[in-house]
Amino acid sequence: MQSLEAGEPSRTETTPMLKRRKRKIERLIGKQKFESAELERLYKIYVYTLQQSAVGYMLGVFILLTACLSILKFVYVKNVTVSGIYLGIQCLIFIGIYVLLHTRFTKETNFPVICYIILPFLVCFAILSFPFDLGPDFPGRIRTIYTVADGVWEVMFVVFMIYSLMPLRTYIAAVLGIILPLCHLVVSAVIVEKKSHSLLWRQIGANAILFLCVNVAGVFIHNVTQRSQRKTFIDTRNCIAARQEIEDENEKLKIKKNQVGLASCIHGSA
Repeated sequence: MQSLEAGEPSRTETTPMLKRRKRKIERLIGKQKFESAELERLYKIYVYTLQQSAVGYMLGVFILLTACLSILKFVYVKNVTVSGIYLGIQCLIFIGIYVLLHTRFTKETNFPVICYIILPFLVCFAILSFPFDLGPDFPGRIRTIYTVADGVWEVMFVVFMIYSLMPLRTYIAAVLGIILPLCHLVVSAVIVEKKSHSLLWRQIGANAILFLCVNVAGVFIHNVTQRSQRKTFIDTRNCIAARQEIEDENEKLKIKKNQVGLASCIHGSA
C-alpha cells in the first residue's frame, strides 16, 4: 500500500511534463490551433485573404516560369519533348486556377481544395526535372547527357514554395520536402552515368546539404509565418474588443447623464 501511495504522486508529477512535451511536439510539427473552435473559425476567415494572395503570387511565378521553360525547350531542343509539353499544359492549367482564385466562386471553405489541386502539379514539375530521359528512343535521336546537378534548383524551388507560400500543415510540407530530395538523390545515384565514383558521391553529398538547408529554412519560415499571423489576429481581436468595450462604457455614461439630467429637470419643475 505504501508503494502504491508513493507511486501516485509521481504520476501526477509526470502528467504536466507529458503535456509540455506534447505541446513542444505540436509546435514542432506546426499543429497550432486555438482551443476555441469559434476562434479558430474566425482566424481562418481572417487569414484567408493573406493566404489567397500568397497562392496567387506563387501561381503567377509558376505561370511565367513554365511558359519560359516550355518555350526554351521547344526552341533549343527543336523537337517535341515530354517535359516541354507538360510545362505548357501546366502553364495553361495554372492560368485557369489563377483566374478562378480571383473570382467570387472561391471562398474560404473551398480554398483548401484548390491548394491540394495545385500540389500535385508542383510535385510533377519537380519530378520531370530529375536526371532521367523520358523521350522516346528511336534511331538517330540524340540522347541527352544528364548530370547530378540537373533538377536540383527545381526541387529546391518547389520545396521552398510549398513551405513559404502554400497554406499547408508543417508535417505535410515536411513530408514532401523530404521525399522529393530523397527521390532526386536516389535517381542521381542510380541513373546518372558514373564517370568517377568519388566525384559522384561528393556531388550527391553537396546536393544533400543544399536540400537540408532549404528544408531547415522552409520549416523556420513556415512556423514563424503561422505564429506571426496568429499573434496578429489575437492583437487585432483584442483591439476590437477593447474599442467595443470603450464604446459600450461611453454609451452607458450617456444614458446615466441623460437620466440624471431628466431627474434634475423633474425635481426643478416640482
